[in-house]
Amino acid sequence: MTDELKRRLQEIATAAGNAAGDGDVIGVRAKVRKGRRRRMVAATGVGVMVAAVSVGVVVMFDGSPTPSVAAGSWEACGQDVETAAAATFGDATVFTDDGPATLRLDPLRSAGSARADVAAEMTYAASGVDRFAVVNVDGAPMVLWVVDGDGRVVGTGRAAGTYPDDLAVTPGESTWMDVGFEVRSCGDVAGTARGDVLPPGDYDVVGAAGIAPAPAGQPEQPERAAAVVLAWSVFTVGEDDGGPVVDSQCGAAWPRDAVASTSGEELGIRLDGPADLGEVAPQDPVDSDPPGAAFTVTATNTSGVELEGWTGHPWVVVVRDGIVVGTTGGTDDMGLEATMAAGASIDYDAWVPLHDCTTVGVGQHANTSGGEPLAPGTYELYAVMGFFFTTPAGDDGPGQDRTDVTAIGGPWTVTVP
Repeated sequence: MTDELKRRLQEIATAAGNAAGDGDVIGVRAKVRKGRRRRMVAATGVGVMVAAVSVGVVVMFDGSPTPSVAAGSWEACGQDVETAAAATFGDATVFTDDGPATLRLDPLRSAGSARADVAAEMTYAASGVDRFAVVNVDGAPMVLWVVDGDGRVVGTGRAAGTYPDDLAVTPGESTWMDVGFEVRSCGDVAGTARGDVLPPGDYDVVGAAGIAPAPAGQPEQPERAAAVVLAWSVFTVGEDDGGPVVDSQCGAAWPRDAVASTSGEELGIRLDGPADLGEVAPQDPVDSDPPGAAFTVTATNTSGVELEGWTGHPWVVVVRDGIVVGTTGGTDDMGLEATMAAGASIDYDAWVPLHDCTTVGVGQHANTSGGEPLAPGTYELYAVMGFFFTTPAGDDGPGQDRTDVTAIGGPWTVTVP
């Protein structure tokens, strides 16, 4: 490592250590998102073991890419996840907390396949450097590993698709990174062989992203990571039972029985919204004025018993001719109160920019929060919400003691003038 890199790492560490005093940037989650959010709503499975996933970028300090564990090799299998992360990032400094940026992963779900869609939010958390670049490797801003409860790597992921190569983290903004992976076992997960799909269960997930200082005005995107930041979440692999699966990502076919097909409907959660929002102009992708469609979704407990737990803001899906053509782009505040007595209701704020989701984060919109406005016409809106209940107890979650359900409300109409 050169003296200059050592100096920059020290600056990063010092700035991160002082970040608690930067009240204007800590915890800021602006609605600035790079790329499209992918979300799959599927049946959850019974937990059988604990595991973890590491997400990151792989570039050596000499600037030349090194073969990535996430790109298909099995070199990290059996290693401690932090050791593997450091090696994967070319011995970059690994931050489990107090890093120059914070990382947060949404809960992940899959049903009977190797596919895992990772949605990761990065937020600036340090002064001293006004901009950090996310460094891509093998065309993707993340890599994926699976580890057991002792932190030992027991599976790897291969990124699928194409992704922006100019993501950055700056004060007051949240940068969303969405990457699809094919996740396979190293060969020692619940009797699996190398290359097998993970068995049904709940897995702890550990996200890691590589970043490098990239001051505003710097013309070139850095080719090597100087630091790695980690985060934890949960990955649920469900049984492939042939039951209904609602895919709410951009371009997916939206089933007519989406509302009735969910586990939330079965439990007794009903989501209501305005039948017709009338004419609403799409959000301006530059200055956010007009803001898009903002409305209230009301969750009602019709189960006949008290429900205790939490949820997040609704994920709004825009549908036309049975196809998802727009989405919210992100879900903030996953710790919202969802405890309801029998018959009680709670209101949640919902929002959707009314942008064509195929254009979000693409071309001229690569560094903005939006995309092209949807074409004039009438569209259907649906709200998708995940609920995590400790009462009634169930066999979901890392402790196999929660009842996790997904509820969908709609359709409600909106007209783009």
